[in-house]
Amino acid sequence: MKISYNSLLEFAELPYTPEQTAEILTMLGIEVESIEYQRSKYDNFYIGEALAKEKHPDAKKLSVCSVTTGGEPRQIICGAPNIEVGQRVVVALPGAIVPANGLVIGERTIRGVESFGMICSKAELGIEDDQSGIWVLPNTAQIGLPLADYLQKTDVIYDIGITANRADCLSHIGVARDLAAFADVDFQIPTLKIKESPEYKIKDLLKVEIIDQNKCPRYAARIVRDITITESPAWLQQLLNDLGLRPRNIAVDVANYVMLRCGQPLHTFDYEQLTNGKIIVKNADNNSAFITLDGKEHITNDSMLMICDAEKPVAIAGVMGGQNSEITNSTTSIAIESAYFQPSSIRRTAKLLGVSTDASYRFERGVDYDKNILYALDLAAQMIAELGGGSVAAGKIDIYPKPIRPSEIVLRYCHINELLGISVENNKVREYLKNMGFRIVSENEYEIKVEAPSWRVDMEQEIDLIEEIARLYYYDNIVPATTYTVPNTTEIAAQFISPKKRKIVREFLSRRGFNQTYSYYLTDKQSAAINHDNFVSLANPLGVEFSAMRTSTLPSLLQIISRNIRSGADSVFVFEIGKTFNTTIRESQTFVDGIEENEFLTIALSGNCLHPHWSAKSRSVDFYDAKGIVEELFEFLDLPYYLQLVDSATDGFTENALIINIISENGKNISAGIIGELSPQLCENYDVSRSTYCAVIDANILFNANSKESKYSKLSSFPVVERDAAFLLDFAVAAGDLLDIVRKSGGDYFSSADIFDVFSGNALGEGKKSVGVRMKFSSIDKTLSEPEINTAVNSVVESVRQHLGGILRG
Repeated sequence: MKISYNSLLEFAELPYTPEQTAEILTMLGIEVESIEYQRSKYDNFYIGEALAKEKHPDAKKLSVCSVTTGGEPRQIICGAPNIEVGQRVVVALPGAIVPANGLVIGERTIRGVESFGMICSKAELGIEDDQSGIWVLPNTAQIGLPLADYLQKTDVIYDIGITANRADCLSHIGVARDLAAFADVDFQIPTLKIKESPEYKIKDLLKVEIIDQNKCPRYAARIVRDITITESPAWLQQLLNDLGLRPRNIAVDVANYVMLRCGQPLHTFDYEQLTNGKIIVKNADNNSAFITLDGKEHITNDSMLMICDAEKPVAIAGVMGGQNSEITNSTTSIAIESAYFQPSSIRRTAKLLGVSTDASYRFERGVDYDKNILYALDLAAQMIAELGGGSVAAGKIDIYPKPIRPSEIVLRYCHINELLGISVENNKVREYLKNMGFRIVSENEYEIKVEAPSWRVDMEQEIDLIEEIARLYYYDNIVPATTYTVPNTTEIAAQFISPKKRKIVREFLSRRGFNQTYSYYLTDKQSAAINHDNFVSLANPLGVEFSAMRTSTLPSLLQIISRNIRSGADSVFVFEIGKTFNTTIRESQTFVDGIEENEFLTIALSGNCLHPHWSAKSRSVDFYDAKGIVEELFEFLDLPYYLQLVDSATDGFTENALIINIISENGKNISAGIIGELSPQLCENYDVSRSTYCAVIDANILFNANSKESKYSKLSSFPVVERDAAFLLDFAVAAGDLLDIVRKSGGDYFSSADIFDVFSGNALGEGKKSVGVRMKFSSIDKTLSEPEINTAVNSVVESVRQHLGGILRG
């Protein structure tokens, strides 16, 4: 939200510079996110006068002008066709920065003639889009006056961030009240002297009925007659523009101005469009269509509060008005609404309709339910009448059947010291509370009982008052008397300790070209049901897309891959280490009863395997790329497991997938995850247009296992002998099983084995394939003889025959 420094000064004589004000606001909990110094935008721009004009000797469309800004005349070359002697113009002197394009003005030579500045157009100054020529000012413009002063652009605009509990600071009055309390200076809201016309009486013009008094505890209204709808005056338009709102007409602009000034949203109706001059505040009809001011149609239900006339709804209470009562240029009478709506009702309505407005933003956080409602109403009525040449009908409607009782809070003085670690005198505490608008109900030497002001809807408990005292005491002044050191014996619960191997896995994958992703633990119910139906649903979700806890990281990774593909990425290599959740009856194994929480490493590859390069042709990633990175990861971590990949059908994957099993040192078989190609249907569901390969691994297996004890052996200085053998096997025999047999039967001199060829064809027989294995043998203390090598190879051949039915070819 944007606020004006000059507007703050209308309520209190603050003894601070704009810079000091920004620092204090941030320390008071009102974060200043940026500061705009309006004057600096027009530094080195002045009002000048054209004294002479001559044709440029070497350019037909340029003029050589003599211009003064109050001192010695300076020569400026100008290309505008409308420059004439005697005109008052805007002159940019060397050092000025043109707002429209960032051009820095300097001394330049143009076609052999020197120029010492620039004569500006409105477009160059960022005021209007008029590029027809320079901006010619009235002859009354003072020569030598800085342009910022001429435009009255001398304000400082703060862009502030307001926390959800500080609804009172969504206005200039609220922010100024905080600053005045901190500075201990008087805070004054200007008194209004509204002029009412005895010719019209509101009781004869408007009737208001509140049917749902819980959602609308208070409703006030005034009527302004015989007005002319025109544009707002320049000062009002400029202020609204500075604060981020677009000017429209006097009725809408005044309502916005009052909202920014007082924090009370208002709504203006065309009085002639209110059937029978009646307003009824009631719940909407189910499945009823209503068109709002922005031209959009919304379907209402009976939980939404509506503002209606005798026949039809005319506004969604606290959110937006309707087109059927909109202020137009032909409007002559206006009904002004100022009300208090139940915050939860407005929040629910805005969420259901998917609409957020400046009004709903304030109503759903809670506005001042007492004096400000009528003050804002009177201010708006007075301004609209003055600007539109109309008159305010005598009297006002204020229906407030059940006044809201302010909170009464007891503050114990000793608790201030206990919580803040500072000693604040009782008199100082009373002063702070009075400055913030709290009324003292009773007090003694131990405690004080106060009544919260109507604008502080966030004040409910003793701790809220202590926070107010801390703010006004100033956080920088809160310095503990002693420094507290956390004992070295403090231990962190095991479930909160970050595993060391998590960082190792992250670095391993990052160095191999993978990008780590982070995604929400919340998802939609369709994605949550990707694995099973026992997902965790949220009772109060932020929306349909965040209505359940995720049971798998695959949907979020697929969404990320989809976005990268749409952005033109040739290859996407990503991984995520994240939690999944599902309901369970195994309460003893859960962190929260009934909810099981697990951590998985998910790796995904899609697109090209290689970046384009002249020396090699690129190819698409395949199953073996995914399989290779998993095997390399397990080998790198040096876990006490033997990795085994088993063929098995799995939902969400094609047939080109394997279950990842690990065999522990004691022979126990543990399922660790899955690796393979995702099914086309699953990819299509998340708009992934190309083959994608994933590995999903139980992170606990990676993180919690101890690495093997490192063992070192001497490198052999003797030759390594290679032998190739091709085995004729049944097609169903896995290459991994073959390698396993080779390793176990290779003997003492066996070093390693790899598959170098796989072949199948009619010549081999139906259901048969040939698998070539390259074996390596070596000795640490001698050169192996041919008989020793043959003995080892024969042992391998015999074991393959016995265990796999394989026959040596050739």
